[in-house]
Amino acid sequence: MAGISWLRPGRNRTAGARILEHSRTVVAAANALEATVRAYTDQGLRAFADELRQRHCDGATLDALLPEAAAVVRETAHRVLGLRLEDVQLMGGSALHLGSTVEMRTGEGKTLTITIPTFLHALSGRGVHVMTANDYLAERDAALTEPVYQALGLTCGLAVRPAHGNPVPAERRAAYAADVTYGTPYELAYDYLRDTRVWSSDETVQRGRHLAVVDEADLLLFDEAGASPVLSRNVAGTDPAYAKMTPVVQRLRPGLHYTVDPARKLVTLTEAGTERIEDLLGVADLHRTAGARLLRTLDNVLRAKEVFQRDRDYLVENGAVETLNTRTGRITANGAFGGGLMQAIAAKEGLPIPQEEEKLATVTLHGFLRGYEQLTAITGVATEAEAYRRVYGLETVRIPTHRPVRRVDQPARYYPDDRARLDAAIGLTAARRAAGQPVLLGTASINQSEQVSAALTTAGIPHTAVSAKNHIEEAELIARAGRVGAVTVVTRMVGRGVDIRLGGDDPAEHDAIVRSGGLFVLALDLYETRRLELHMRGRAGRRGDPGESAVYLAVTDESLVKLVGPKHIGMLASIARDPNNHSRLTNYALERALDNRTAMQVEQLSASVRYDDVAQGQFDRICRQRRNLLEGGNVREWVRTAIDDVVGRLTAASQPGAEGAEQLRRALADLYPISISTVTLAALRGDDLTARVRADVRSAYERREGELTAPVLEELERRVQASVTDRCWPEHLQALADMSADTALYSLTGSDPLARYQLEAARQFTELTRQIEQETVGYLFNLEVTAEPAE
Repeated sequence: MAGISWLRPGRNRTAGARILEHSRTVVAAANALEATVRAYTDQGLRAFADELRQRHCDGATLDALLPEAAAVVRETAHRVLGLRLEDVQLMGGSALHLGSTVEMRTGEGKTLTITIPTFLHALSGRGVHVMTANDYLAERDAALTEPVYQALGLTCGLAVRPAHGNPVPAERRAAYAADVTYGTPYELAYDYLRDTRVWSSDETVQRGRHLAVVDEADLLLFDEAGASPVLSRNVAGTDPAYAKMTPVVQRLRPGLHYTVDPARKLVTLTEAGTERIEDLLGVADLHRTAGARLLRTLDNVLRAKEVFQRDRDYLVENGAVETLNTRTGRITANGAFGGGLMQAIAAKEGLPIPQEEEKLATVTLHGFLRGYEQLTAITGVATEAEAYRRVYGLETVRIPTHRPVRRVDQPARYYPDDRARLDAAIGLTAARRAAGQPVLLGTASINQSEQVSAALTTAGIPHTAVSAKNHIEEAELIARAGRVGAVTVVTRMVGRGVDIRLGGDDPAEHDAIVRSGGLFVLALDLYETRRLELHMRGRAGRRGDPGESAVYLAVTDESLVKLVGPKHIGMLASIARDPNNHSRLTNYALERALDNRTAMQVEQLSASVRYDDVAQGQFDRICRQRRNLLEGGNVREWVRTAIDDVVGRLTAASQPGAEGAEQLRRALADLYPISISTVTLAALRGDDLTARVRADVRSAYERREGELTAPVLEELERRVQASVTDRCWPEHLQALADMSADTALYSLTGSDPLARYQLEAARQFTELTRQIEQETVGYLFNLEVTAEPAE
């Protein structure tokens, strides 16, 4: 937050440390007010909240009101929910207000922590958006916090996917009119995109992007930051090329006919592969014969074959493809593979090929979130502090736990193969369950979950396997994972955000589980980052309860071999032969490798942001111009400038002589009803030619205005310009996507692909604006307009 000078790092302290220090002073001030606030009646609390709002309207800064806001929120939550916010929650709420990524351990009460900055910023009347990982969590958090907001005179809205169909604009508008609106970033981004294509401000549902508070920040600001919600429409029919190309590609061999880059999800044809496809299709030159659309189809079919795997990247449910997040293991919210990839996967699986969709507008999550005036975030593990700082400008603040952490984290253990690892896991689970201790088994994929579940069944161990298909059912099953003797199998981070309470609400059962050692978490795979492993381990030992975590790895796992490299894999194999195996050196090497992978992912995200800034900047410019002209901007001035620009380009490009004059006249006749003869055009040169044509166009424009009347022509100008913009922008989006793929190849030659992309994107944008101008002018002169009598 600009203007808070004490946030600047000192010689020996980071900005995050200074934010934490200031948050402690806010807590002390709020605690000093607690007795006073407690003496208020319920009506008195409401009046105090109203007083804070008025003081802010009178000029008091939100920083100055923060301690009082924290005190009133704490007292209100205690009265209406029976939950008193601890000092660490007030610290977290203060740090959120100050604009940072707050790390609060799982179980420390992040949901109520968020109510402090949301209440404070809602005093401005501009609206606050709280975003979390899925619709279930958004609904749950809104239901929990709404009584607090209502008691303080605020309203709470919810923007999630309707059970059936598209959102009703009036209902959505009401949700965003609330002081605090809960939802997912995907749904809020879709609404933002829809608002860019409405015909008037009365049709918009959102009222700006003031403050976004992001829960589950590591997922939304990092793992899924590059996800791109797309506003699209179905294209009639399905492309038969997917069904045609799929059997062709099945006859190609990796290594010989194409190479695969799994990290970038790219498949590149070799010369032998191109020749083989030409032979199978019966064409002489693939790149000359096939158009760009067919080549994109071929690329998608190759990627569907080699890069995207069933039950890892997607599921097949009820005859349709459902996308999976490979890091969390669950179905992606509002997600679908775009650009024809979904059609290619359906063809690969022998499913009905869905209709293709035309991309009308899109935005990456990081682009959407960075568009807020203020952004703040909270998460259970914030190991990607560098990404939060570089991409979002957020310092990371780590809040201490309310009670000391009593969880015991065992070092990773290694086994010769997957069978030995599974046997060890089943034996440990049986022993822990017999002692009444609940066990949570984390797997890498749905396939592995099924294998573990089958092994538990064979061993006669009752258990629950949690799928990634239903948020509500998933939350209920995860919540019961802390009961006596419960055994639960989960894929990756399925059920994140759901609290596992030891013994549920039964104090006696809670005490029995505490005596048994608390929840035992056993991860059976190598997580992609250290953070994901910490998230899994962190499901045990919440709120000062005891707990234990362990990680079992098989040295034959391809992901492990790839991560540690050949230098350490031999050491792992020898260690795996010892039943009491663990190695501080090997675990250190593994942690370093995971840290290096995280650093690489930070670099990749930073690079993608630089590319995205180009497209997002162009989109913002187009949207501002479109909105300005629709909402009363000087459209007449824009049209006159467009006419002059179009005429200037046509006359400047004309060739001398009679033939050039005839070509120019035909081009101008397509634009407007020209009254200049070819002979006259041929006799004019340079500025004289341009001036003569511009004068003729203005005369035609005045006649058009006389035919339609000025108000009708002005409304036509607004509508036509917006319609042309809406039609041209999707073509530009596709051009940018193709260009991004092409410029990536320049890095292989030592050239700077970003510089190339920026240059080409700027050229394409210039062409786009010229196309919008020329088509708009042409439609204004040539559209038939029928005036209907007003009622």
